[in-house]
Amino acid sequence: MISKQEATRKRAESELGNLDMKTALSEMEDLKDTGPGNAQELVHPGPPFTREDEINVYRKLDWNLMPLVFVLYSLSVLDRSNFGNSKIAGMEDDID
Repeated sequence: MISKQEATRKRAESELGNLDMKTALSEMEDLKDTGPGNAQELVHPGPPFTREDEINVYRKLDWNLMPLVFVLYSLSVLDRSNFGNSKIAGMEDDID
């Protein structure tokens, strides 16, 4: 009967091909330690963000996006008012 370590070694050889055997075995051992409790670390491998980090990101986004949104909204208001002024001036045919 084949030992567990021997089976792991054969699986590593067949799945990982020409990689270094020590690297392959260490990766297999690392994966063996992952259980249901460690699933969160596999999905989000970095450190968790604090509430202060989130606030800083939102603040940076606000400072970068809000001027652009303001300019676009102002242009939209100007465009709408210009349609009304052009109709008053008798340029309806040019608008269509």
